[in-house]
Amino acid sequence: MNQNQNYNLPGNQFVEDEIDLRELFEILWSKKKLIVICTAVSTFIALIYSISLPNIYTSKALLAPAQTENMNSSFNMSRYSGLASLAGINLPSSSASSVTEAIETLSSFAFFKNSILPNIFLPDLMALQSWDAKTNTLTYDEGLYDITNNTWLKNPSDQISFDSFKGHFSVSQDVETGFVTVLIKHQSPYVAKVWLDNIISAINQTLRQDQKKRSLLSIEYLNNQIASSSYTEINQVLSSLIQQETEKLMLIEVNKDYIFKAIDPPFVAELKSEPSRTIIVLIGILIGGILGVLT
Repeated sequence: MNQNQNYNLPGNQFVEDEIDLRELFEILWSKKKLIVICTAVSTFIALIYSISLPNIYTSKALLAPAQTENMNSSFNMSRYSGLASLAGINLPSSSASSVTEAIETLSSFAFFKNSILPNIFLPDLMALQSWDAKTNTLTYDEGLYDITNNTWLKNPSDQISFDSFKGHFSVSQDVETGFVTVLIKHQSPYVAKVWLDNIISAINQTLRQDQKKRSLLSIEYLNNQIASSSYTEINQVLSSLIQQETEKLMLIEVNKDYIFKAIDPPFVAELKSEPSRTIIVLIGILIGGILGVLT
């Protein structure tokens, strides 16, 4: 029987690990010059890259629904729909949440084209080169836009402009509170603030006019149903719904902040939000060190 059999004892494993670590250290030490050079070069490149990036400022607004959903109206619609159907009348169904509709509208191409694009200076979006914080002046890429003659050398389409705008704009809703956060990122904090002011005003105005048209059509529809119905109870229900739509029209006319009211309105940011140059340099150091070890 072989008496020289090896056993994987804990002590032997510790010795092997110690030897492996020593060998690893010796390998790294033998490559120290290469590792230092790779790290230095990578750090320098990351530093130059981070310095070349422009400062980006964020203007943010916290919005709350300006009105609660008309639950009574939706309740009455469902409550009387069965009664109305017996008389051959189909009552209009309740629409989706106005806040949800507003959020989807804000992110749509149609809203950008019809409500945002006409109210911004397009070169600030598509041809901006830099912003001077001391003089608050903007410079533009002369290969794209001639500021002297106010003409485009390469005129961007609406869809291309929209794709670029999506990189500046963001909207989100807190599920628990229902509050909506809207923000704009731009090299100029003043442009970011102006854009955000216009967007909030535009969404309120757009959905305000849209809801006004809906209410007028609903009133017209209900009046036609009253004219064609001979049921007294049904006509009373329809008259009640007409009264609700009329009250809604009154609120639309007097309330400019129809969808959103600003709890924390847009502001001119004093501090940049990005880039994080420290993180970029640290990533450069890490990449350089890894390349030095693997080379």
